[in-house]
Amino acid sequence: MEIAGNNPLVPVVTVYTRRYAIEDNEDRFTLDVDVQTDLGKSLPFAVLEFKSNEFKPAPWALLAIGLKSIKISKFLWATER
Repeated sequence: MEIAGNNPLVPVVTVYTRRYAIEDNEDRFTLDVDVQTDLGKSLPFAVLEFKSNEFKPAPWALLAIGLKSIKISKFLWATER
């Protein structure tokens, strides 16, 4: 609300995905597959994400898979023309 001020909030885009997740008290892994929008866009890849409550690198086992690291915001991707 701080950003919108008195302007109404309206839907911009809806992002659909099938999400698989596992978490404990510190860490969370998510795998988003079949990412699509209501505007007809779709990601040509899945998104595997690691988040932690502590500042630490991704676990070695995840790094050993050999995936390339990228930074992507599904919301910004979905709203880009």
